[in-house]
Amino acid sequence: MPTFKTQLDTDLTKVFMNNLEWAEQITIKPDGGGSDYNIDGIFDAAHELVDVSTEVDISTVAPVVLIKTVDLTATLTQKDQVQVGSVVYEVMDIQPDIGDITLIVLHDGN
Repeated sequence: MPTFKTQLDTDLTKVFMNNLEWAEQITIKPDGGGSDYNIDGIFDAAHELVDVSTEVDISTVAPVVLIKTVDLTATLTQKDQVQVGSVVYEVMDIQPDIGDITLIVLHDGN
């Protein structure tokens, strides 16, 4: 019988990090002049919650992308960029998780 970790790894690869199912293709653009490369990841766009009566921002959340750590071909830095669709973001923070997932916090310079 497969272990929970084995089942989770299978689900990550076949469902969540599959751009035909849940994920989408993103492009990593290294700052140091290395070659761009594509990987699959789950992108969550930024959102702002605004108080309609005063138009004061109540909360904000930065855009993030989840990726399988093993898909990175080089170490990410805060100067690297991530392209999702036609939008290019700057890497603000890299948060490796326990296991095989890395959360990349992004910044939209626009």
